[in-house]
Amino acid sequence: MNTPVVSPTPIPPEVSSQQRLAALQAAVSAALERKRRVGHYAVVWQTGQAVAVGKGAPGSTAGLQAAESEPPAFGQAKPLG
Repeated sequence: MNTPVVSPTPIPPEVSSQQRLAALQAAVSAALERKRRVGHYAVVWQTGQAVAVGKGAPGSTAGLQAAESEPPAFGQAKPLG
């Protein structure tokens, strides 16, 4: 018969969950910032749908506009599909 291993000092789930959430948020923020710096677009979930954000996003004409026109800001979303 297998006996479950019990930790002598259990970590409260809410502390562990908050730490995991903070780590995921930091990792995503860093990845999005890196994409923004190198000029890549990102696909994110907004208002119930996947949207491409950033310069060169699919469906965007930002990369095709004349140099004097301002490309859309990274935070502006373009729905996919």
